[in-house]
Amino acid sequence: MRGYAFPFNPPETFDAMFARLVASLKSGGVFVGQFFGVEDSWSNDKKMTFHIKEQIAALLKGFTVSHFEETKKEGKTAMGQEKFWHVFNVIAARDR
Repeated sequence: MRGYAFPFNPPETFDAMFARLVASLKSGGVFVGQFFGVEDSWSNDKKMTFHIKEQIAALLKGFTVSHFEETKKEGKTAMGQEKFWHVFNVIAARDR
């Protein structure tokens, strides 16, 4: 199941939120999450945060990435509305 929580954090607080998340992970702790890409159909929403691949790589410094998948596709929201999804799915372990 995907939660897509991170994109719904506003840009002005995203970096601080993500830094707190990283600080909470012990060495070897695993991060699993999704980021929305700039091609997502919601990318004009200024209350949400969108990333390019290089920005995500910078966020994951100090992690060993075991899964990084970029998906671009038409689909539906949980409410059944059509949208274009641009999603980065990540699994990464905090370096020891």
